[in-house]
Formats: sequence, C-alpha cells, structure tokens
Amino acid sequence: MAEININNIIQISISAPAIGAKQVNLSTIALITDEQSDNVIDYAIYKTATGIANDFGVDSKIYKQAVAIFSQAPNILTNNGYVVAVPMLPSVTIDATAGYGLTNDINLQNFREVTDGSVTITQNGSNTVDLIDLNFTACKTTEAVAALINNALQDTATAGTATTEAISVETLALISDGCFTIAVDGGTATEITDLDFSSAVDLDDVAAVINAKITGATCASNGTGLTFRSNTKGEDSSVEITAGTTGTDISTEFGTITETQGEAAIGVTCEVYDLNQLKFTSTTTGNASSVLVSSNTTGTDLTADVYLGTLAYIQGQAAYTGRERLMDAIIRTRAQLYYHCVIPCLTLGDDEIIAASNYIETETMMLTIADNDLTCCDDGNLFSRIKNKSNHKTRCFAYFSDDIQDARNMASAYMGRGLCVNFEGSGTTLSMQLKALTTIEPDPNITETLFQKAKKVGADLYCSIYGVNSAISNGANEFFDNVYNDNWLYVALQVAGFNALRYANTKIPQTNIGVDALVTAYKQVLEQGVRNGAFAPGEWTLTFPFGDPELFAQNVRTFGYYVYPEPLAAQSQQSRDSREAPFISMAVKRAGAMHTSAVVVYINN
Repeated sequence: MAEININNIIQISISAPAIGAKQVNLSTIALITDEQSDNVIDYAIYKTATGIANDFGVDSKIYKQAVAIFSQAPNILTNNGYVVAVPMLPSVTIDATAGYGLTNDINLQNFREVTDGSVTITQNGSNTVDLIDLNFTACKTTEAVAALINNALQDTATAGTATTEAISVETLALISDGCFTIAVDGGTATEITDLDFSSAVDLDDVAAVINAKITGATCASNGTGLTFRSNTKGEDSSVEITAGTTGTDISTEFGTITETQGEAAIGVTCEVYDLNQLKFTSTTTGNASSVLVSSNTTGTDLTADVYLGTLAYIQGQAAYTGRERLMDAIIRTRAQLYYHCVIPCLTLGDDEIIAASNYIETETMMLTIADNDLTCCDDGNLFSRIKNKSNHKTRCFAYFSDDIQDARNMASAYMGRGLCVNFEGSGTTLSMQLKALTTIEPDPNITETLFQKAKKVGADLYCSIYGVNSAISNGANEFFDNVYNDNWLYVALQVAGFNALRYANTKIPQTNIGVDALVTAYKQVLEQGVRNGAFAPGEWTLTFPFGDPELFAQNVRTFGYYVYPEPLAAQSQQSRDSREAPFISMAVKRAGAMHTSAVVVYINN
C-alpha cells in the first residue's frame, strides 16, 4: 500500500534548553609559593591537605597553610571549594610594563548625554593636561567613546611658536620691500622677501601680508605683536626667525623674539578593555610609569560615578629577571582556572605586595597578606599604605608571633573559615568577628597599643579575650564580609543578566515586557541576597534616591532593595539602534552585623 510521510501532517521540532553561564565558586583559595614539586607544573587542585603533603612535603610552608584552611569547621569544602597550589616560576624574564588606570563597566547612555565633558589626565606623576568640551552625543559604541577620548589626548600636542615684542604698524607701513628669514621645524632657513606693508593699517593686515609668503607656518596678531606658529605639532615643531638681507630687514622691528618648542601629546592612550571598560595607559614603561584620571569641573566632570567613576590603578614595573613575582603568578594561572582568594606562602617586599594589591582591585578577587612585624600597622607602613589606597579587596592580618609562618597560618585559617559561605542558602552569610580558628593559638604578643594600631588600619587579629580565642574583624579598610558579599553580588548579577539574554529562544524584545524579564532576573539575585543574609529591609540613609522617591524608600524598607529601569520612552535612539537595554539602577540595604555593644546602667538606691 502506498503511503505519504506523516511529516506532511504533523511537524515536530524539539528545542533543547540553552546552557547558561555558571556561577563561579567564591570558596576557592590559591596558595602561591616559591616551593617546588616535581608533581606540579603550573598548578594543582586539592580538596585535602594530605594531597599537598604528598606533593610538597609535611615541612613545606604551603602544607602548613593548607592544614590551617582545611582544619576549620565549617570550611571552604562546605561550599564545594578547593585549594589551588601555585608554585612560582623560579626564574623568569619579564619586559618592563606600563602603568594604567582601569574603569569599571561604563554606561554608554550616560556618556551620550554629555556635550561638555571634562577630565584631567596625569602621566607619570607630573605631566598633566585638561581635556574639555568632550561631546559624546554621536558615540554609538564604547569603542567610539574611547576613540573620542584618545583623539583628545593626541590633540594635546602643541606647535612650536615664535612671538615678537610689540610692533609699530605705522613703522612697517613705510616698508614696501620687507624681508626676514624663517626656519620651520628645524628645516632649511628660507628668506621671505618683497613684503609690502604700505597698505597695512593694523596687525591683522601685517599678518596677512606675511601669510601670503610663508609656508609651513602661520602668522597671526596677538594683540600687540605677531605670533608665528608651525603647522605641525610635537617635539620637533619649531619656528626660528632671523634677519633678512634682500630688502629691508623687518626682524629688527620684531624686538626680542621668544621661541617656544612644540611639545608632544601627553603619553597616555585610551582603549576599550573587556567590552565595556576603558583603560588609560601610559606610553612609557618602568617603575615611574603611571596614569591618574582626576576631577575637572570646567564642564561635566567625567570622574563622576555615572561616567568613568573610580578607577583601579596599576603602577608600571621595570624589566625584571628572577623569581616570578606575585602579580605575574596570579595573571599566569588565573588565565587557566578560576580561584577567588590569593594567599602567599613566602615573604614578599612591600612594593611587590602593593603591585599585586592594585591588580586585585581590578578583579573580583581577594588578596590575603599577613605580617608579624611590630611596625606593620604603623603610619606609612604596609597595612597603612593598603588602607590609604582604599584597596578593600586586600585583607590584612596582623599576628605578632616571632615566626612569620604563624601569621600566615592564622590568615589562612581565617580565610578557610570565612570563605565557606554558600550564597544559595538561607542565612548563610557571616561575620568573622569573635569566630574561633581551629589549630591556631591566640596572638602571644598582642598589646592594647598594637590592637589599636591594627584597628586604625583595618587589619584583622586573633586574640584571647577573657580566655576565649577570638578573631577580631576590623573595618577601617572595609569589613571582610562586606567585601566577600560584594564580590558575590557582582558575579551573581553578571551571570543573571547574561543568562536572561542567553535563555531566550527567540529574543528579549526592546519593550516593557522585555525590560521586565531582565529586571526579574536581577531581582532574583537581590532576593537571594536577602535570603542569605547579605541584605535586609531597612531605612535608606543616604541622600540620593533615584526613580520614584516614595517607591524607593518603600521598597528598601519592605524588601531590602529597589530596582529602577529607565523608561523606554526616555531611551536615546542611539541606544535603541545598538539594541541596549535601558539603564538599570539598583539599591540594596546591607544587613550588616553587630560586633560590639555598649551599655549604660542607671541605678536608683
């Protein structure tokens, strides 16, 4: 019997669900050491200290710190964490690097509303320029924003000039065969002849006569005299005026001529980094290489949070040969696998620590530094420098034992206990204040003076209080748990936003329904932050609510957060053409923690 295919009647398509991005594990620690193992090349992952003992030996520094991490209860294994052992390369040769400043993700829509942007750029601590009147309204991409700023940076080059003293137009008007000699940009001197000023009535007329004869430069009135300006800019740009011999030499009427050599543009470039960030980089390398982006209020100040915001700065490094440096080891291995926290297992110089600390501020990471020096918390010393830089992601630990390894063990134990949070749980976030650290003895040399110094710089401690061994969490450089929770929030929002766009089988339309879908994804993260205890309902005490002020206060008071997408009707056409979602503002109220208590008792006899 002849048959037709059933596909003519019924058509079936099965669409498998899209695979989204996964949340990174924030309960992961890299122990970076100068110790070597035949079994470990770039790195190795461990779930127990025993594995590290097998590879590095029980007398190794990295093993002792791994014991401190895994001995805590709970510890990073509670959230399926792990330890990464990273042996530093014993010998490397690294080229000199340039200093740079890195923004967070910028909001293109905010930039497009700026017609008079201004900002001050400083290279290498001394070379400073002001960029003003930056108009971003035509910028449709982040690349266009970077290009506009970069062009403004290159336009800071100046031209060489030669400026006369005051000139008498009446005297020049008597000359019909004037001459002088000009050399532009160091080139061959050219005599300019047959200059007829008999019709000149002002300096503009005089300049017009000269401009008709010279090339490579221009002449203009400066009010009392003349200014000759090279047509080129940069260090080779110059103008030299000398006497002429064929006719009446008018250089004698110029008086003393002030020559100014042109200057190169400031040695800073601007480029896009990681899709939506801007990177300002010095064109020089070495230890003195740096960039600073600072406020300029001539127009719209681009250092405001809604534009460039606060940048993370990395100082340049000189060429280097020797043991791999901490920052280089992090960069090398983080390209191969993820880890959240870095704990060194060796003594490092302050500058090497500061360089790594600055780098960590550009990433969603934490750096742990321990010291046993009695002066480490003094003004101007390491922990004070880190605090003054507001490098909150670098956590400092003071433990004044005679052995630096004891301090590293204490810090490792602290992080092993503190980084145990499963942010998907309920009431799981924690403060490290007064927590006990297994295997760690209280600081044997702590004094009230050292305690107060540590408190001032935000260094955490492990002390005996009334015979109870307790961690002390200080907040002068932000509290540990706030930094940890903020890192989670950043990553969780990023993943949620990506997956909301990724899971759409067709598309998320640029309509209110589409905006609601994206907002819902972000709200789910904030709701989880309330469940895990990072955030909580409360009163908003800052002075800059956005959106509807009444709804803002009500939402924060009721839910602990407020999310406000800009109306689609207010979105620029450029943003719609680029298929960007409306800008979304969020406010969250931290749950905080109680670390101390003060009580007054009034007694009535």
